[in-house]
Amino acid sequence: MKFPLLAGLVAAWCGSSLTGLYAQPIPDIRLQSMVSGLTDPVQLVGDGQGNRYVAEQSGVVWQLDPSGGNRHLRFLDIRDRVKHGGEMGLLSVAFHPGYARNRLFFVNYTAGSRQNLRTVISSFTAAPRDGLPTEPATERLVLSFPQPFANHNGGCMQFGPDGYLYIGTGDGGAANDPRNY
Repeated sequence: MKFPLLAGLVAAWCGSSLTGLYAQPIPDIRLQSMVSGLTDPVQLVGDGQGNRYVAEQSGVVWQLDPSGGNRHLRFLDIRDRVKHGGEMGLLSVAFHPGYARNRLFFVNYTAGSRQNLRTVISSFTAAPRDGLPTEPATERLVLSFPQPFANHNGGCMQFGPDGYLYIGTGDGGAANDPRNY
């Protein structure tokens, strides 16, 4: 007897919630091209100062034109360090919450050879002014660990409201979970 009453209450609650949800008009949605001419973009991210960047899997980060034009400037180029293809490569960029002051940003990328892959988390110090490229020699290793396979490397990084950097790493395993990760 209690189950039908509970089911009826849940159905009534769901129905009333959905009615209110769909009573609102659907807003107009427009799609706008932000940039073209990129190869394998994996992330669009902001620096907290109004600038936007696109990370390419090959190891290049582009700063988008702040005026909204279709131009972009090379912000970071570490293609010589990045092993890319499939689920490997430059996987994420995260700007430090104090970027305007300290110019620090972090990258997550795959490095090494097929037999010796690893995930690398590094910080870089951007040039003192926007629009200038970052010098790759400013790289500081934060964390590195082995990736036993070329897939399931994960990669997204973000700073939380607590100021900590959160890093998605994946399980590093191939199909059928060969190492029980």
